[in-house]
Amino acid sequence: MIRVILAEDHNIVRNGIKMLLDSQPEISVVSEASNGQQVLDLINAGSEADIVLADINMPQLDGIALIEELKKISPQTKLAILTMLDNDKYVAQAFAAGACGYLLKNLGEDELVFGLKAVH
Repeated sequence: MIRVILAEDHNIVRNGIKMLLDSQPEISVVSEASNGQQVLDLINAGSEADIVLADINMPQLDGIALIEELKKISPQTKLAILTMLDNDKYVAQAFAAGACGYLLKNLGEDELVFGLKAVH
């Protein structure tokens, strides 16, 4: 079972991704957050995940800063970016910070699941 914390600041997008992931027998969304700081708070409070799936643009703490902070408090947790930003600059920043995956929001369901399995 792949345990996922889903971080997305747009509620309707987060709810849709959660429904999609929860329909997969091998994936479980264990927590949700609307910004990077909430992800850190969840992990500090004991929420355990294999992967944090996070948008790159979020209030309070964006996806890139989240990667850096996550490595400090939970180095075993992998982070994959899920974004609409198809730009080499952002891809390079994410991987330089320590992201394990960079997925685009225009992916199909099967591609998203495949991407999470590859990150895991």
